[in-house]
Amino acid sequence: DASFFYAVFAKDNAGNFSPIATASAIVNVPPAKVVNLSATSSGSTINVSWTNPADSDLNSFVIKRKTGSAPVDINDGTTLSISGLNLGANSNNAFYDSGLSDASFFYAVFAKDNAGNFSPIATASAIVNVPPAKVTSLSATASGSTINVSWTNPSDSDLNKIVVKRASISSPSPVTVSATGTLNAFS
Repeated sequence: DASFFYAVFAKDNAGNFSPIATASAIVNVPPAKVVNLSATSSGSTINVSWTNPADSDLNSFVIKRKTGSAPVDINDGTTLSISGLNLGANSNNAFYDSGLSDASFFYAVFAKDNAGNFSPIATASAIVNVPPAKVTSLSATASGSTINVSWTNPSDSDLNKIVVKRASISSPSPVTVSATGTLNAFS
């Protein structure tokens, strides 16, 4: 951003100058966009990281999140609450978006300068695949030479199957027995 000042004089054929007329203008140049933007998932958290632009008047950052497609501008998507970011030129930043469920998440990051200008958009995405919750109410009951095993399945919407493993001591390398699918009992 810069201020420019102008002085204008009129000059006649005799070389006389008019009184001065002045004007000024401020050029508010938006910051450059962030670079090296990446989104990396780990469990139910996505780490969004980037390098700041070289602008010396950075004021803050706006992070937008969407599922299904990337945000297209500053008004598209959910604004995430961020604080404590490094505002230094060419500095690295990271934001952790946690508590997410299975989906593809798209992020847009905008740098904002002291004049309120926003940088061009920078986008990245990551997929969250959270493991299912464990079964509950697990019990094993012996009846003669048969052991009845029962449990309550987790309520995860993307549950694919339950795998039952058996061993003859409490902490061995278990062997898989012939039970798969979303059943909730096995004998």
